[in-house]
Amino acid sequence: MRETASHLFLHCHFATEIWNSAPIQQGSTLSTAPEFTTALKLSRKLNNLPPTGLHFGPLFPWIAWNKWTARNLKNFERRKFNTTKTLMKEISDAREWQNAQTKQLVLQQLQSQPEIYQPNREDIITIHTDAAWRKETLLAGLAWTFSNETGAIILQGTSTEDCVSSALMAEGLAMREALLQAQAHGISNIILKSDSIKEICGFLQDILNLSCDLYC
Repeated sequence: MRETASHLFLHCHFATEIWNSAPIQQGSTLSTAPEFTTALKLSRKLNNLPPTGLHFGPLFPWIAWNKWTARNLKNFERRKFNTTKTLMKEISDAREWQNAQTKQLVLQQLQSQPEIYQPNREDIITIHTDAAWRKETLLAGLAWTFSNETGAIILQGTSTEDCVSSALMAEGLAMREALLQAQAHGISNIILKSDSIKEICGFLQDILNLSCDLYC
């Protein structure tokens, strides 16, 4: 069979497995698109599913890039890749790019608004997180506050997340978002408080990785 972009990225067996397993809302529909350009346009309307930690930007280009890389390594170096490892690499690349954008946005905010709190490394910052979740819409509202040792709020924020499957997942996403904010602002000496922290298992690896990054 002649190799085309549509066959390579969408219709071959390996590509179909990737799209069926990808944490994208209705991601399997991408493998049925007639052309690559059609799938690209469709991907802009599909949300990433938690708990990947991908808050903005589609996963589609990272899957396509790694599919192309895997194809070249197979053809020229006789290397083989399975679906799970390839998908993990794609998600990791997307998160690395997202974190770089987040840090850049925060840096721009700090430069344009010098009154934003900039902590000393010795300061102990307490982070409180909370979340609200609607079963009917699968929409979650996330919130976090950062306070210093005197109890004064130095930083706070909110965000929303689509396609959240449970209230417990919403609580975990709120904690992870708060840690991302701490990382972006250079806040490392923290106490994290949430009424659901003991119940969460599925997010522990993400939370552990982010916590470790704060002390690197």
